[in-house]
Amino acid sequence: PTDASSMILSAHALALCESETGLSYSTTDNNYFWNATAYLLAGYGIQSAAAEIDDEGILSLYTAGVKEFAASLFASYDGNNSPLPDIPAETNIISYDSGNDCYKVAAGGFSSTRAEFGDCFDNGDGTYTIKVTLKVDDTDGESLGVWNMTIKPSAYTGSGHPLFNYSVVNFVKA
Repeated sequence: PTDASSMILSAHALALCESETGLSYSTTDNNYFWNATAYLLAGYGIQSAAAEIDDEGILSLYTAGVKEFAASLFASYDGNNSPLPDIPAETNIISYDSGNDCYKVAAGGFSSTRAEFGDCFDNGDGTYTIKVTLKVDDTDGESLGVWNMTIKPSAYTGSGHPLFNYSVVNFVKA
């Protein structure tokens, strides 16, 4: 779909998270939830108007902004009505600052990799499945993996100017 172009950001974060951590897409594992969300925030959180980066390169984003990013990765997460889950003890890639109600992650682009969309299929049920390839920059197309990402229109309404019009339903190795 033409209004799904920002989902390349979500696809890039999910593919890189899975490639680097060995974790697989899960809608029930809070460790996966926070690792994937942290990857998206680290790579693209600065695109939120509410994001701030300090002198050490730490990106801070308020809960409402983090909910939007999480909702793009997990269609099963109802950011409109549900709080964000607690960060598990084993997840150290992101932290929560309760005094300021914001999440913090080391900012850094994904300059050595890129995600590319391939074939897209309308599943006829309001979802689309898109082939995603994670490639290494500065190579002749070296691939780190291929996934099938299923998306549906996002139900998240918490921001006036959403970055993401869709949410990921599933993300599986092809």
